[in-house]
Amino acid sequence: QMNPKNARIMAQTVLAKLKGIDPANAAYYEQNAKAFLMRLDQKVVEWKSLCAHCAGKEIISYHDDIAYFADFLGLKADQFLEPKPGIPPTPKHLQFLEDYVKEHQVKAIVMPTYFTREAAETLAKRVGAKVVTICQGVGEVPGTDDFFSFFDYNVKQISEGLK
Repeated sequence: QMNPKNARIMAQTVLAKLKGIDPANAAYYEQNAKAFLMRLDQKVVEWKSLCAHCAGKEIISYHDDIAYFADFLGLKADQFLEPKPGIPPTPKHLQFLEDYVKEHQVKAIVMPTYFTREAAETLAKRVGAKVVTICQGVGEVPGTDDFFSFFDYNVKQISEGLK
């Protein structure tokens, strides 16, 4: 779900299922799906435009859950604060990342809202990077109450963090 382009596939799957369960209201479901997909197409253009300056830039992510979102925005995300999923960063790994960030001129450390920011903030201070917090789900932070506001928030966070 972290690549908004995948919402097209999800919407078409939900549409097919709803039409199968409730064929009497198929036209209503088709109308809503069409409206959603039209808005999606507009928002994808908007989001890509807002983050055009981000394409090709490298970030450090807390862990590899950002892959689909990074791909959508054209970001490179090859290094992670967690050396392995579920393993907090060790001092040795943080030193590696500090050297890596300096060498590759990484400007942002991107992390979800639900992890502690301590390691990210420490690393960011040492290298002059920003910590950027993004959501992993709708409603996770105020103002992300639906699919579109969720991506509005995340795209804005990345756009501002990489300026």
